[in-house]
Amino acid sequence: PHIPQYYNNLGVVTVVFILSLSLTLVRAFTGRLLPCFIMHLVFNGIQSALIIAEPYLRQVVPEVEQKAPAVLMLARSVRHLI
Repeated sequence: PHIPQYYNNLGVVTVVFILSLSLTLVRAFTGRLLPCFIMHLVFNGIQSALIIAEPYLRQVVPEVEQKAPAVLMLARSVRHLI
């Protein structure tokens, strides 16, 4: 159901495809739904954490381009602190 939302963004479609494939393979090999639920929960949790952290990362590393993805800003912030 996510593909119609992001059909114009190949990166998001690719990530959703890889996640879907991973969830399908885990379900096929384990025969259980709980590991898939946990994987999806962790994936969404990481995305949510990055969305919440993005404004703070922009304050810590102001020289980062405004359109930089949150993951890139997080990596630069960590490198800046070390």
